[in-house]
Amino acid sequence: MHPTTIDLLYGSSLSGKFQLAHRLFAEFGAQFLSLAALQDHLITLRRLQDDVHRCMAESGMPAVCRNCARSNATGGCCSHAMTDENDAVLLLFNLLAGAPVELQRNEGAECLFLGEEGCSLQFKPYFCLNYLCRRLRHLTSPALLGRLERASGLLLQEQYAVEQLLLPLLDGLPQNGCQRAGKNATVKDDFQESSGLSFFQTATTP
Repeated sequence: MHPTTIDLLYGSSLSGKFQLAHRLFAEFGAQFLSLAALQDHLITLRRLQDDVHRCMAESGMPAVCRNCARSNATGGCCSHAMTDENDAVLLLFNLLAGAPVELQRNEGAECLFLGEEGCSLQFKPYFCLNYLCRRLRHLTSPALLGRLERASGLLLQEQYAVEQLLLPLLDGLPQNGCQRAGKNATVKDDFQESSGLSFFQTATTP
């Protein structure tokens, strides 16, 4: 049985999701970015992310989390397992927002998106934004902690809104038979070679 669009976006290997997000952005990013609704969401996303970033910077979290991951044999909260918390949709709207999506290393105990300045992703998975360990809570004042929790909650709500906007577009690509500019290739044809995945196959039966 062929995988569904949802299977590929959320259930592929890290390599599959990573390559899929980049391929989607390269092939259809301009079309997505032409949507006024998406542009409005991206403006809001950047503003909310700036609020979260300011709170994190004030608390020193990026350095604390980076050092914890690198000094912990299991990678701490930013362990290698957290890499797979990212799905192709989240990686795609990082790209749509103009944020780089690149692996910082190929191996190690820590998350592969963890860079010298902390997480290299602008928009992060739910767990990464919603969880604060006891050490971070101890280092952060109650007032700043409250600001961060409110800012993170608003950002996660907006990320969810963008996801809900993109999913019907992504799921509709094969059925719509969208064509590349100046070509007659369908989306199904375009994605046959994507990281070994027969992406956007309309058939879900053997």
